[in-house]
Parts: sequence; structure tokens; C-alpha cells
Amino acid sequence: NAINMEEVAESLKIDGDYREKYKIPSDATVITFTGRLLKEKGLLSLMSAVEEINKTNHKVYLFIAGKGDLDEEVQKRKSEYIIPVGQLAHEEVFRLLKESNIYCLPSVSEAFCGGVLEAVACKCYIITTEKGGTKELISGKELGTIIKQNDADTVRCAIEEAIEHWDECEKAIERAYKKLSENYTWDIIVREMRKL
Repeated sequence: NAINMEEVAESLKIDGDYREKYKIPSDATVITFTGRLLKEKGLLSLMSAVEEINKTNHKVYLFIAGKGDLDEEVQKRKSEYIIPVGQLAHEEVFRLLKESNIYCLPSVSEAFCGGVLEAVACKCYIITTEKGGTKELISGKELGTIIKQNDADTVRCAIEEAIEHWDECEKAIERAYKKLSENYTWDIIVREMRKL
């Protein structure tokens, strides 16, 4: 999988208004999930983790963009902090990610997820599992957080640790962006395929 960085840059010329629309404070932590709303994506654990965090001093907001089998469950758990926005156009996904701090994908099964590439291109910090191909890009803690399990408590701890060590996360964001730019654009992937 790969990404068109020019498409991302073009989409981000227009600012999104998600924080303003949902009255999210500028200093709040925003987590985003994009993709099909399926149980194997770990979305139930992610929502539970956000609900638990918001019982403490940390206040975090979760945007959920997409459609799928869990539509009804997501709508039931909709709150001030859990915000379903439905299926978004591609350029709107980029604008939502630009306003986000963390992209969380706690899947139990995953390929090399395009959503992670998009999130890194929009400079989000990545929290995901070691399942599937995402670890090719987020290959160590210097690039993001890889969790071994996707239960709610593990996801919650990963989010809280990222918030508490945000200076390190910002460095990881830049390193992941550099790795993406140098390895996973379509131009680079096509060139490597031609070599093969």
C-alpha cells in the first residue's frame, strides 16, 4: 500500500472545522478512528477506553469516521466525547486527521492499513496492534505505539501514556512522517516494483 502525498497536501489547503463544530477545546486530545466499523477493528475496546479515560482528569475526544456492522452500537454510545461523523469523502478524512492528535486502530486482524498511512501523512501519532502490515511502517516505539493486545484496558493505558509523554510522541510523529515520505509514496512503490 502507499499514499499520494500531493493529494493530502491539496486536501489540507482547506481547513476542517471539526473541533469548532463539536466545541472541542484547542488544548484537548483528539483521537480518530477511520475505516469500516467492524468488531475485528477493536472499535468496542477503543470506545470503552475513551469512556474510562474521561472518568479521570484527562478529557479526550474520539471521532469515528466510517460505516459498518457496528453502526448501531456506535450510535448508542455516542456522547460528548464519542463523536460518530459517518462516512466522509476522502479529502474530509484528511481534514479530520489534521485536527486530530492520535490515530488509534486496535485491530485483531489487519492488512497494511491505508488509514494509518493517511494518519501519518496528516501528522497524527499512531497507536495500533502488532497484527498485520502496519508494523512495517510503525516498526518500533520511536515511531508510534504498538500494543500486543486490544482489550480496553491496554488501549486505555497506551492512550494515557501517549498523553503524558506527548513531547516524545511529537518526535515520533516527525520520524514516522519522514519514513512514510521516503518509502511509501506511490512514486516510490512503483519504482520499486519496476526494479523487481
